Amino acid sequence: MKALAVRPRSGYTVLAMATEPKTTEKLAVQYVVDGNGKRTAVLLPIEVFEELVELAEQRDDIRHLEAGKKVPGEPIPWEQMKAELRAEGKLR
Repeated sequence: MKALAVRPRSGYTVLAMATEPKTTEKLAVQYVVDGNGKRTAVLLPIEVFEELVELAEQRDDIRHLEAGKKVPGEPIPWEQMKAELRAEGKLR
């Protein structure tokens, strides 16, 4: 699984890949602050945002897969499932 480590004191965020390593990058972080100087948001390059969205989706997929393993009963072959869904009008 991939991880994101934040180092606010240095002003950099380090994006580290725990598996399937690509590269470890240091990215300049831009903060949005309110009138009191409190950080309220972060501006990220679109590539970093897209990677974070992908990681979140992968995490959700894994959670659903794990939950599915806990459902009692025998697995149904995909072709059988498609046929049943078509018969019920839920799949074209």
